[in-house]
Amino acid sequence: MRAFAAVTLQILPSAFDADAADSAVGAEAPEVVVPPDPHSRWADGRLSPAGAADGCYHAVVTRADILAFARRDWSCLEEAKAQYWLEYKAGLTPTDALAFSDQLRRHARQLRPDWPDEGVRIDDLLGHARVAEALRAVPSRPR
Repeated sequence: MRAFAAVTLQILPSAFDADAADSAVGAEAPEVVVPPDPHSRWADGRLSPAGAADGCYHAVVTRADILAFARRDWSCLEEAKAQYWLEYKAGLTPTDALAFSDQLRRHARQLRPDWPDEGVRIDDLLGHARVAEALRAVPSRPR
């Protein structure tokens, strides 16, 4: 997969934003540099709709577009993601859960080979000791 160059977007004043349109007359519109998206291909290697053949995003993005994107109801997305992961995790077998956690551990080690350092390991052990102590303090029920 080839690396894409950074994309430069020119922010144009929106027809809905008269103040920005007035201030932009005779002035150069500001630019936003968007870093390349390494995930702009489908799993089979084809470019996704967001990735043009030259790696650039060619659609005009106005200030109003950016504001509409930033002001959208993100709580709805957060709730949907939380529900998805709740259902996903509920369907995991213990073996799946261990494999999943091992993948996360490997990823963390790839990002930070020095992780976990001695301090993190001691904090983790102390946390486990507190949980064990709390569980021992709970009276057992006869079965």
